[in-house]
Amino acid sequence: MANSVLSSSRRSQKNPQVIANFLGDFPVEDKSWDADIMVDLELEAGSLEYLVQTIKWWRIFTDGSVNEESAAVGIVIVTPDDTRIHVAKRLGFPITNNEVEYEAILTGLKMAHNLQIKNLTVFTNSLLVVEQYSGKYKTLSKRLTAYMEVLKKSISQFANVEIIHLYRGENRHVDALAYHTTVMGEAETQTIT
Repeated sequence: MANSVLSSSRRSQKNPQVIANFLGDFPVEDKSWDADIMVDLELEAGSLEYLVQTIKWWRIFTDGSVNEESAAVGIVIVTPDDTRIHVAKRLGFPITNNEVEYEAILTGLKMAHNLQIKNLTVFTNSLLVVEQYSGKYKTLSKRLTAYMEVLKKSISQFANVEIIHLYRGENRHVDALAYHTTVMGEAETQTIT
């Protein structure tokens, strides 16, 4: 498996309509982007919201984006007090759609490990990764098998990890980070809000 390498190259031409469509689809001031995710969860012992409130669970939202010229991952880490850490990272190597979803989760887990997080829930819109991790889907590709091995090893470093599938519309904020980085060609961005 290739190492994640940042690329500082920038694309010289940008299609204004692509940017306009992107901004229309992903409003910048969308402060309640994760509200629709948490609304449907019941507040009972064992639910995700209960765990977040009682044992200081962190949440990590991940997504990957690939086009013919580049690939990127978007990650939002949400602390137990709802501070958000936004990260977009451009990858400097060829990668498939499924592999970039693994890269996004692995990048988020690496950041969580560096922050010494013990309990976390990872949200991804990749049903394939979630079901391969749970064992419901078989991992047939050699490259995806290698990613799965690294994922399991990374997860073993934490006290508690839960991986939850979100539909793409529910994961739009990190989708926007990854897509923006792929289209605009920014090497790396990090913001804390």
